[in-house]
Amino acid sequence: MPRQFSFWSLGALSFTLTCTWLGTGSSVGISLNEASAVGTVWSLPIAGVMSIILSAGMAELSSAYPVAGAQYYCSFMVASDKYKPFASYLGWSSDGWAFMLAISNAVYAFLGSDCGAHLCEKIPNPAKNVPKAILWPLVVGLLTAFPFAVAMMYSINDLQAVFDSTSGLSLLEIYYQGTGNKAAASVLLAVFAFCFFGCLVANATTSSRTLWAVSRDGVMCYSHLWMRVHPVFRMPANAMVLSGTCITIYGVIFLGSTTAFSAMVSAAIIFMQTSCVIPQAILLYRGRDRVLPPRYFDLGRLGVPVNAIAVAWIVFLDILYCFPTSMPVTPQNMSYVRVVCAGLLAFVIILWLSTKKGVFEGPKVDFELLNARRLAALDGVEEVERLRAESVGAHAKGGGGSAEVTTEWCDDRMVAVAS
Repeated sequence: MPRQFSFWSLGALSFTLTCTWLGTGSSVGISLNEASAVGTVWSLPIAGVMSIILSAGMAELSSAYPVAGAQYYCSFMVASDKYKPFASYLGWSSDGWAFMLAISNAVYAFLGSDCGAHLCEKIPNPAKNVPKAILWPLVVGLLTAFPFAVAMMYSINDLQAVFDSTSGLSLLEIYYQGTGNKAAASVLLAVFAFCFFGCLVANATTSSRTLWAVSRDGVMCYSHLWMRVHPVFRMPANAMVLSGTCITIYGVIFLGSTTAFSAMVSAAIIFMQTSCVIPQAILLYRGRDRVLPPRYFDLGRLGVPVNAIAVAWIVFLDILYCFPTSMPVTPQNMSYVRVVCAGLLAFVIILWLSTKKGVFEGPKVDFELLNARRLAALDGVEEVERLRAESVGAHAKGGGGSAEVTTEWCDDRMVAVAS
């Protein structure tokens, strides 16, 4: 596929997929019910900061391995030879507990940060641009969604009416209380709903590229169909159709059972967040310096703390999502997330054991080319250090000024430029 995205267009697509405003506004009723206005407002920056830490580790991996498979490909590359194929194949009475539930709900507003990683093969110089496309939408989303959440809380003058809204949409009632006008509230909600169409486009684009990337390596059933690139549109049209169909079916679940839909949403958060942290956990286990190649975006000394915090955060969230949101527990309010997760995990394992074990070998990697690029990158680093040393030496001797050394990255290679 052509590299037709710029950094700004990919960043915009990633922002529309993450769309922190939508996540905050659409789930505000749940947060208010769990932890009141204070929990709704202050859970947002906590979830945002932790999501940025998690995504920083993902951004570094995407800089080291800029391939559309993203988490799937990175897990394969950092795992030991024995486990490479399998590694790549895989909402109470306590105020403190209520606040933690609100934080887990706020995480929903920061999903989708891996969009840039899955579209890295459609942007020039992905090792440099993809990490920025992953992190900047999260930062901008947090800085803009926080005042939006504060404004919503100040607009509420009858909290019980928000809970008892006949429309079933807490945000509509908040808009009405803030404006005092039904027409104005309807217009604001229509604008909010319109943003979902942009999010839907980004969702289908990202998921179709993920399907396309893993199908190239034979992960999916009928992979030969989903890996095809349309000769005219120059995009994976078959994967896009499959993705759109699955998204439509997923949305229909809401019409049948809100409980089942909520469980599916929570399960999606668990699996998506966990997939981002698996390669980071492998890095911690095997050693970052031993596994990671030279890369443009390097966390350096912050790498180990960032990866460790990300792993601990996701373990905490995965456990938290399995708890019910209120007491006493009834069949109506219990969390069915564990049921969904257990079922999907069992399906993946059975599929692995019955059809993929011993057959699926992971991504098709040209290790000779990869090692050549690593050596080129190392040579580039050494060249930069040599030029800098000469620059310092010339300046110390008073040789009429010193050279200014800068570095540029091109096709995963660092080159030094002296002027």
